[in-house]
Amino acid sequence: MVKLKIALPLLLSVLIISCKKEPGPGGLASIKGKVYGYDLTAGLDTVSEGYLGDLRVYIGSTDGTVSFEDTRTSYDGSYEFKFLRKGKYKVWLFAKSDTFTISEPPLDEQIYYLQEIEVKEKKEEVTVPDFTIII
Repeated sequence: MVKLKIALPLLLSVLIISCKKEPGPGGLASIKGKVYGYDLTAGLDTVSEGYLGDLRVYIGSTDGTVSFEDTRTSYDGSYEFKFLRKGKYKVWLFAKSDTFTISEPPLDEQIYYLQEIEVKEKKEEVTVPDFTIII
């Protein structure tokens, strides 16, 4: 019985210490940012520019194995992912561009924009530099 009283707390301590939580949902941290876009002519003149609403932004692990969630940007181009644990994340979006030049045909595919972010503190609020895209 005495051995059990000594072994049980020791075993529980080892189990608690060895449980390392991976990046993902379930924490108190957040990642936020904005998306800014340029609409260009064939001559690469700016037609319009500004923060873009209603774009889908994704978040996932840096090893690329898990995409946790996605959100849409607000009218002012802002987005936020809440309740994250410490760790390294990828935040990305896709945008289709109709910009072209005389020597290049229109881009008929989506362009991938990516930023890697690290949450270092349990309750940290990380602000990502603006995504700047061409639409």
